[in-house]
Amino acid sequence: MSDCQNIAAGCVSFQNIGILIVGESGSGKSALALSLIEKGATLVSDDRTDIYIKNNQLTAKAPDLLKGLLEVRSLGIVQGLPTLQEAPIRAIIRLTEEKPERLPKVCYEKIIGRDVLSFSFWKNDFFLTNKVLIAIKVVIGEVSICTF
Repeated sequence: MSDCQNIAAGCVSFQNIGILIVGESGSGKSALALSLIEKGATLVSDDRTDIYIKNNQLTAKAPDLLKGLLEVRSLGIVQGLPTLQEAPIRAIIRLTEEKPERLPKVCYEKIIGRDVLSFSFWKNDFFLTNKVLIAIKVVIGEVSICTF
């Protein structure tokens, strides 16, 4: 695993799509991961994620000490949830302190020299999980974003 980068992010896999969840400490990354797991996603990593290239694809996995663990505030660190060893990264979900633009432009972020589709969502959005599920549909091509 040359060119491995460890970042402050969680990762889940939904329909074989690796989704990195990034944001400030306390922004709800683990809570969003838990919510997505309840909707059928699988945990890859929580809090810290190793990113590397495998078979020419950007790939995520949990650092060894954190494999299979998810912090659930007010409950503690839990294990035993559905977990994958690794997942190909296809999108970034960025949780923000401020509400993002209403109709943002399509954005990409670079990780290890690769462009990854990025979506920003307000961390306190009541419909956060639903919006992330729609973003995943955008990534897999089930729906598209109209540009005028």
